[in-house]
Amino acid sequence: MIKELVIDQDRFTASSCSELLSTIEKLTDFDILALNMKNVQLIDSSGVATLLILRRKLEFKGKRLVILSPTPNVKRVFMIMGINKVLEIVDNLSEVSDNREKK
Repeated sequence: MIKELVIDQDRFTASSCSELLSTIEKLTDFDILALNMKNVQLIDSSGVATLLILRRKLEFKGKRLVILSPTPNVKRVFMIMGINKVLEIVDNLSEVSDNREKK
């Protein structure tokens, strides 16, 4: 089952990361967490680090993290940092398969 979580802030920085992790810790009953970043205009290194930590934590529990609908600015940061090679990034939920072989 896919659980979509929308990030409402326009900045994904250190101050918003701890709140996100706390929210996700309370979530249950999902196989794939689709983190919707359609509102995020700026992501810093702590935001990227949080996504990588979150991915690792979810994989340890047999779950998947998918980044959904990142803005062009966020996509650019992911490309520059090479994060697009590590995280599964899609533009819409229809692109998310339940295939466990995906990253």
